[in-house]
Amino acid sequence: MAVAAPTAAPGQFAADLAGVQKLKLGYLMGILGGIISLIAGIVNTILIGPAVAAAEYNAVLGTGGSTSVNISNGLIYAYMGLGAAGPAVMVLAFLFVYLGFSKLKTVESHFSTASLLSLLGVIGAVLLLVGNVLSATYVLTLINCLSASSAVFTTCYNSYIAAVVTATALTGGGALLLFLGFIGNVLGNLKAKDRYAEPRLKIGAILLLFWIGTILLFIDYGNIEAKLKQGFTPQTMVAAPMMVVAAPQPIYGYAAPPAQAPPPAYGAPPAQTAYQAPPAYQSPPAYQAPPAQQAYQAPPQQQPAYQQPPAAQPAPAYGAQPSYAAPAAAAPAAAPAPAATGGAPSCKSCGKPTTFVPQYNRYYCYGCAQYA
Repeated sequence: MAVAAPTAAPGQFAADLAGVQKLKLGYLMGILGGIISLIAGIVNTILIGPAVAAAEYNAVLGTGGSTSVNISNGLIYAYMGLGAAGPAVMVLAFLFVYLGFSKLKTVESHFSTASLLSLLGVIGAVLLLVGNVLSATYVLTLINCLSASSAVFTTCYNSYIAAVVTATALTGGGALLLFLGFIGNVLGNLKAKDRYAEPRLKIGAILLLFWIGTILLFIDYGNIEAKLKQGFTPQTMVAAPMMVVAAPQPIYGYAAPPAQAPPPAYGAPPAQTAYQAPPAYQSPPAYQAPPAQQAYQAPPQQQPAYQQPPAAQPAPAYGAQPSYAAPAAAAPAAAPAPAATGGAPSCKSCGKPTTFVPQYNRYYCYGCAQYA
């Protein structure tokens, strides 16, 4: 059966292209947000954190050391800006990812779960942004508390601790929702791997929690965008085979059964014919006795007629033979004549008279078929 080659009509996969472009932009924002957050973490670990911790230690314990923070105000404001910019870019990253999966959901329902979890990730990124901004702002509050007099320090410091607890709660809740958003990203990318025949998306989805996967996903969605612009057809929307099909049936619900022709009117049964009696029974023919058997007649006893043995034929003549004197043939002995008186002897077995056979010079009994 011939199958039509999959060709993309103009605008046929516009939703796929728009969704892929938003996902590509979202993961680009993820790369930038990760870089900004990494720089802010380095500044806090190397410069801000140790200086604030040393001043806080001297002020709380009263060791006599300096209670001023030995960093410039410009560095503090730079840290505050980085602390707010990183989560802000992450909010944009999750927002574009959510919009991308929502666009793909219109052409493939399996992206619904990824879209919902990505929306939770957007909310989590907003909470994380608020918590980080409050934490960065409270650094200035802590510095002011450290510079105040001892009478004011206790009240100021307690307010700082309460604000830090609030910021931590917001940050923790945002991190939990952000984790659900990462799970949605993983599920959506695994589905996109099958739809767009891009197996490397699986690697990027697995490494997404380690931030390096964001870079791989950005590259892969760039490749998918190029494929769609060249006319690539997603695997779940391959053109149907060229064949004649019946009228489409409704997808949901039950189709009405086809109208049936009314049954034919019931006709009267055929009239029954009158009963006919079976033919009269014919008696079998009278028994005829078998013909009488004739008495057994013994076959006549035949006696073999005596045949005179044939005369000896002379030997054929051959070539000239040397003459020699033939020996005188002995005269056959004269057969004894039957007894003059009394005739032939009787057979000792059956008692019948025997017959003399001159050829064999013996008596033969034809009744017993043997010589006497």
